Amino acid sequence: MQCAKRVSTAIRLAIYRAKTAVVPVRRAYWHTGHGLPHTIPCKIMVRYCDVRVTLYPAPRGTGVSAPPIVQKLLHLGGIQDCYTSASSYRTLGPVAKATFLAIQRAYLFESKSGKIDVDNAFRS
Repeated sequence: MQCAKRVSTAIRLAIYRAKTAVVPVRRAYWHTGHGLPHTIPCKIMVRYCDVRVTLYPAPRGTGVSAPPIVQKLLHLGGIQDCYTSASSYRTLGPVAKATFLAIQRAYLFESKSGKIDVDNAFRS
């Protein structure tokens, strides 16, 4: 964390860091392409500290079956339907970080056709 001598400089730096820290979220469909993308593109497993979080695609209307912290992160990313599995819920910090890393990692996958899909992260 840095500090600035003037408030305006600190605000400008904070806005710059917030804009550059935005993470795109890749969403996908469950078997059909009707409507907007609603789930993750494929199964994603992430280990962070002693926690292992796995996200699975789900059919439309399923919702997010997960603990509250994971639900909140997935809803903030625009994922409406997702199955989850986690190895440990003792502390919220590692679970939240592992979920965030899984959402980040989902953006790196390509579609089944081998082409990278058009970015649909900011469609509503």
